Amino acid sequence: MGYLFLLIAAIFNMTKSYGSKKISGRVSGFSETVDISLCRNLLCAVIGAVIIALNNPKIFIMPKKGWIICLIAGAAVGASYVVWVLALKSGVYVLANATNTASFMIAVFFGIFVFGEKLTLSKVLAIVFILVALVFMSKYQNEARGKITHVHLLLLFLVFVSQGFASATQKWFTRELPDLSIHAYTFYSLLISVVFLAVFTLFIPNKPKIKERAVSVKNFASWIILMAICFYATTYFQTGASARLDAVVMYPLYNGSLLVAGNIMAWLCFSEKPSRNSIIGASLVFAAVLLLGI
Repeated sequence: MGYLFLLIAAIFNMTKSYGSKKISGRVSGFSETVDISLCRNLLCAVIGAVIIALNNPKIFIMPKKGWIICLIAGAAVGASYVVWVLALKSGVYVLANATNTASFMIAVFFGIFVFGEKLTLSKVLAIVFILVALVFMSKYQNEARGKITHVHLLLLFLVFVSQGFASATQKWFTRELPDLSIHAYTFYSLLISVVFLAVFTLFIPNKPKIKERAVSVKNFASWIILMAICFYATTYFQTGASARLDAVVMYPLYNGSLLVAGNIMAWLCFSEKPSRNSIIGASLVFAAVLLLGI
């Protein structure tokens, strides 16, 4: 069941990533990026609230530890989307996708050193293969879009940290609070991300007027709705998978598969043709997936 949840999460994630890439080419500024993220996450929270209310309102009750986990998750989720879209807008889609893949290391270390999950030789080799694949993907980025700048590196680092902590909190929640509904984690983490983004907008200089920002969001309404549905489903099913699989297996497998899928999407949908380096990288990820199954 864990692998099925992971597959469903991956499908929704790639659909969401496609929407992010389509929007990134039309977003005119940083403020607009944050507004879109805020509205998307707010719609996600509404979806979660409706599901909980229809299922069992008692799910809204959250213990102190749950609030701490969701607070960290919400901040990470809010930050991750902003830096992700900015990275895409700067023209480093493949490398941003590769960095997002590498963020599994945070969740893996969390699983090993916090929850004592076992790290076998095959799993170590799989992780090494994925990290080497990132090197080839980075070379592919230079071939496809040109050399990366210091600004690119900063954005990629922020993608790595924010997405890594967003993933680690999923495992933390399901491990520490196994009796609580995953919908509770999904709802509260997304709701907190809305608060995080709303506060963040107050410090953005030279923002357009409210009416202009509303018109901008309206122009992306269909994409926002699609990404909200996919993002909620991705978070729910990925968190569900984390309750059934070890972090040292789940996150390398999940992120590695997304790396290959993202590479294929860049080729088919955005005319970023594969090269020898990208093919080698994808092959290493495939080998890593086989090792994780041992």
